[in-house]
Amino acid sequence: MQTIASMRDCDGRTSHPSFISFKAHRTPCATLCRIDRLRVLWKKRRVTNGERNAMLKKQLFLNSLFIGALCAVDSASACDLCAIYSAQNIRDSKADALTLGAVEQFTAFHTLKEDGERVANHAQQSMTSSVTQLYGRYDLSDEFGVQLNLPIISRHYRRPEAGEMRSGSESGIGDASILGLYTPVQVTDNDYFLRLTFRGGVKLPTGDASRIREETEEGHSDVESEADSHHEEMVLDEAVDHSEHADHMHEALKHGGESHGDSIESGIHGHDLALGSGSFDYIVGVSSFVEKGMYFSIADLQYSIRTEGDFDYRYQNDLIWSLGAGRYLLTEHEKTLSLRANISGEYKGKDVFQGNKADDTGIHSIFLGPEVNFTAGENLFGLLAFDLPVLLDNTALQIVPDYRIRLGITYRF
Repeated sequence: MQTIASMRDCDGRTSHPSFISFKAHRTPCATLCRIDRLRVLWKKRRVTNGERNAMLKKQLFLNSLFIGALCAVDSASACDLCAIYSAQNIRDSKADALTLGAVEQFTAFHTLKEDGERVANHAQQSMTSSVTQLYGRYDLSDEFGVQLNLPIISRHYRRPEAGEMRSGSESGIGDASILGLYTPVQVTDNDYFLRLTFRGGVKLPTGDASRIREETEEGHSDVESEADSHHEEMVLDEAVDHSEHADHMHEALKHGGESHGDSIESGIHGHDLALGSGSFDYIVGVSSFVEKGMYFSIADLQYSIRTEGDFDYRYQNDLIWSLGAGRYLLTEHEKTLSLRANISGEYKGKDVFQGNKADDTGIHSIFLGPEVNFTAGENLFGLLAFDLPVLLDNTALQIVPDYRIRLGITYRF
């Protein structure tokens, strides 16, 4: 092993640049001293463009695409039930590799909209939705892979039922999905990288769809028999008397939704709370990743084809897309850090219930926000993202999201 360097000897003298051979040193102390200096020089050496590019390819970039529960989100049902997190998040595929991960998405719903127009929410209807996607992917080769997704869903809500405000929760597993992955294009050329991946699969009816039964009942008032299983409890303001409560409900009726007798129309519906659809649905999609030097971009498109499920209810077909562009902020040998700007959207028409269209189910949305990705070593990847809605066009009265937060981690064995 040889190198050319100007360095100090053990006694502090400066040696001239020369070829240094370990055999030239007569004492073990001097040899060890030279070895230590070489290690320091190696760590402090300037990384060339070729080394940096090779390093980036080795580190593998976490290309987190918001497909389904992590895709464009607006209504809880559209977000959660079409939820497919694509573990094509690994920058390049690797034959005979197993990838496991979890991605959490938290969405807060506090705004009521009717036909795309914001309306007052004096009754303070609200919902929070937490969807944790557990997924595993196995790459059979550089081109082919399979993936299994299982969402864990937890929702808490406050809505009017039978003229009273009630709070409740729903939690459990959602609809699982199985995907096949095909990557026909994966090009590496100096500081340029391109990957194109197609996917297709089926969503299975593993989630509880019993909440859809509410669509057959007027005002969501006949589901009390399931209160214990859904951990529902009545929440009343004990600080006001009955006359004040009646005045409050009357004001909410005028400003918070349409009236059905003496009840308030809820913006949170059974199809929003259902953990599953009760149907076998089909998923097709395509994603791309392009990198040039320190810059990269992503694109993703997914279409869900729905079939009729429980209670003669059919969620409408759903189109989800995502675009992003970013830059590496840190590219060291053991870690990378990147920042990306994302724009994502969803379009879904009205669901069909017993042969008729359900007015309060259509949505067209666009979200915008930043995302931070990191890698540690060769196998650990993570993301943190925040999204705000810039367009929410819904049909009838619905509660719509105010923001969403995503957090994910992936490990490849």
